[in-house]
Amino acid sequence: RRRPLRRAGVGALRILARLYLRRRAPRVVAIAGGRGKTVMKRALVEFLGRQWRVRCNPLSYNTEVGLLFAILDTSFDTRRLRDVAAGLARAAWKALVPDPADVLVLELGVRRPGDMGEHLRVVEPDVAVFTPLGPDYSEDQSALATLRAEMKVLVERMEQKRGALVVCTDDPSLAPFATRPNAVGFGKGDLVQRDGRPFLRLGGCTYALGREWVGDSSLYALEASVLVARCLGMDEAAVEDFLAGD
Repeated sequence: RRRPLRRAGVGALRILARLYLRRRAPRVVAIAGGRGKTVMKRALVEFLGRQWRVRCNPLSYNTEVGLLFAILDTSFDTRRLRDVAAGLARAAWKALVPDPADVLVLELGVRRPGDMGEHLRVVEPDVAVFTPLGPDYSEDQSALATLRAEMKVLVERMEQKRGALVVCTDDPSLAPFATRPNAVGFGKGDLVQRDGRPFLRLGGCTYALGREWVGDSSLYALEASVLVARCLGMDEAAVEDFLAGD
């Protein structure tokens, strides 16, 4: 019983999530990849929140069901009839009376082939950010191969929809994506020193960097946030203020 019930609940949630997206029409920033997605999400929410009303996945709600919960800003146990009935009622209210979100920052989790396609049945990102996949000795190579293939699915969809790609070029698996017409890259090489002060060179502009960062993931998050903000039309003065630490 539980499996059909869960399937029915997920199907209803998918319909409601699509309804929410049509009615509210927020800009969607998708985060995909391997490492640093949570750091990236937090930086994007903080930065973009300076100009727009922003929501994101709570916790690690980045699975097929978690993404739907994130869009509708709700959650419930899809295996129990009582919870499904009450949860769908709440979700329907969210879809019919949308909250004032201008931008959704959504992690797209990938664990098996086809996961990205399931996500893209619901959301059509305006901007897709790719964090490093970066295999090391502890990684499952078959899982990494799946991840690479699923990233390509997202890239191809973004090209079809003319969405923007923001790509970490330090990962050799992702670097070729940054050569596409709708793409811009970022990496550690964009951090430069002038007279003992750090600057970021991004998309043809140079910014003084007064904001602190710790480690590669934090630096990548700052860089990608700038590029995403520019894709969405944020004022350059606001970008400069953020990076300056104001």
